[in-house]
Amino acid sequence: MAKRETSEKPKGKKHLSNVLVLVLLGLLLIGLGGYGVTGFNTQVRSVGAVGDTQIDAASYHGLLRQRMDQVSQQTGETMTFDQAEQTGLATAVLQQAVATAALQEAARRAGLSVGDEEVARRVGNVPAFQGMDGKFDPDTYRDLLKRSGRTIAGFEDSVRQEASADLLQRALLNGLTPPQSYGNTLLTFLGEARAATWAPIPDSLLDAAPAAPTEDEVKAWYDAHPDRFTLPDRKQITYAWLSPEMMLGQVELTDEELRAGYEARTAEFQRPERRMVDRLGFADMAAAQAAKDAIDAGETTFDALLAERGLSEADVDLGTVGRPALAAEAADAVFGLEDTGIAGPANSAVGPALFRVNAILSAQTTSYEDALPQLRSELSLERAAQLVQQEMEPLDDQLAAGATLEELAADSPMQLGTVTWDAQSAPDADPAAQPEFYNAAAALADGDFPEITMADSGMLFAMRLGSQQPSELQPLGDVREEAEKGAAEAKRVAALEAEGDSLKARLDDGEDFAALGLAPQTRSGMTRQSPAYDLPRPVLQAVYDMKGGDTAVVTDDAGAWLLHVDSVSPPNLGSDQARAALAQVNQDTARAIADDVLRELSREVTQEAGLELNQTALNAVHGALR
Repeated sequence: MAKRETSEKPKGKKHLSNVLVLVLLGLLLIGLGGYGVTGFNTQVRSVGAVGDTQIDAASYHGLLRQRMDQVSQQTGETMTFDQAEQTGLATAVLQQAVATAALQEAARRAGLSVGDEEVARRVGNVPAFQGMDGKFDPDTYRDLLKRSGRTIAGFEDSVRQEASADLLQRALLNGLTPPQSYGNTLLTFLGEARAATWAPIPDSLLDAAPAAPTEDEVKAWYDAHPDRFTLPDRKQITYAWLSPEMMLGQVELTDEELRAGYEARTAEFQRPERRMVDRLGFADMAAAQAAKDAIDAGETTFDALLAERGLSEADVDLGTVGRPALAAEAADAVFGLEDTGIAGPANSAVGPALFRVNAILSAQTTSYEDALPQLRSELSLERAAQLVQQEMEPLDDQLAAGATLEELAADSPMQLGTVTWDAQSAPDADPAAQPEFYNAAAALADGDFPEITMADSGMLFAMRLGSQQPSELQPLGDVREEAEKGAAEAKRVAALEAEGDSLKARLDDGEDFAALGLAPQTRSGMTRQSPAYDLPRPVLQAVYDMKGGDTAVVTDDAGAWLLHVDSVSPPNLGSDQARAALAQVNQDTARAIADDVLRELSREVTQEAGLELNQTALNAVHGALR
């Protein structure tokens, strides 16, 4: 059944250029054959709709596949759909697809459309539809659409919808620029350079050590700091647990099993050479060769080429790859380098490209004998985990039949224990250290029956609630020693602050830090963009709130400091660097405003038109990615 929704709020911010190019055009195109659709059931056309605008299933599949591949390249490990679902990636991609459909629906309702010439231009500019000469190839176009189960009319209608949404956005966002004063004010605030001198006020300057706090002073300090003496809600929990480590004594491995384990892990113990690689694609081989020649001549760099296209290193990072991950010609070029550097040009999965090899990971071979200690330990733990899992159903049956935790511990390998649990504790010992135990303990309530739970670590546990103790302030008598120390420290800091006030008056009258018996430190060039985190915390907090020439005594629970702001210098807004920064601020602000406008438009359209998601179709797409 389709699920009717009336409000879906896309999350996350993207640059406007990404919205217009990646979302509006790329979202559709990456659903084609060669863009990650292999094995997808193309009979599923839509995963839902915003109003009368369908959310194309192939487009959603293709974008999700692409995002999963990007994560895989960055981490060096293949991302599964289950991982994409657990990390929220699948949800974020669906929200992006919904937002795109909402913008297309807005364009449809506004009666916006584009002509055949614009559709043809957009289709012709898609690299996947171009031949070796870089020109649009009708045969390739038809073949790709056919292999992806798409019709030319349906595809071009989708392109037209996206182009219309593009037109709507440009009309809405045209002229969205922040006032000049905004950027100037922000740059002045961030770019003010401060010079300051400060010194700790030592106890040696006090005439005498402060007297021990009186009973009233201890009580007053205790009353002023209840958070330090308040115990959180606590639960007394009895538990029974079983971990793989507890079952290791029951595990015996033969030499045949160990050797089989070694053979099964050939990829781990016999790693081929791998390289950390960036890939930059070009329209044709001539352009790629020209770029390589310019790099070799010292006329440009790989980073400069990225900057010219507005790309970051993350956009071209392939991660750590072996030969099988690259097309044959690209692999020969990349692995033909004897050292790091630029390889290519060579044909790749995206056409002609240059490759930057950032690091070389040599081949590694670990013999069976050298791997044996690790193998024995890991395989024994795996076998022990299997033994633990085999215990799960029988133990669950015993609990269902009325057995107590104590009886489980007596009749099985499980062990019994107790813990005083609270939401603020961070135990470092199992089983309480396991996140699954924490979650179960947090949800545990009166009347709950114990049930077997398996943690990701392979550990089993069941728990029973004993007594519950509400949050309470500990009596002063129970924490007197800590309260006395706190009150004494507060008196010491107060005495240092009073001494600091007299030193401040002398400093304001013209004496310097050395004459006051202090050991000053000076720092210049401090800005809010580049704060000096090595300064004492109260000094760092105060220095940006003061004017040039100001003096202050600042304190925390540990001591006091005398601080003087020597100067505050405004930035030179007329410099080339400032003008570039101002342009960047204005650009980023305009993009943020555009994001807000587009997000609000998408939300309003989705809410008004209604969102319908087809869970069956979504399941089909997700199933194709598993």
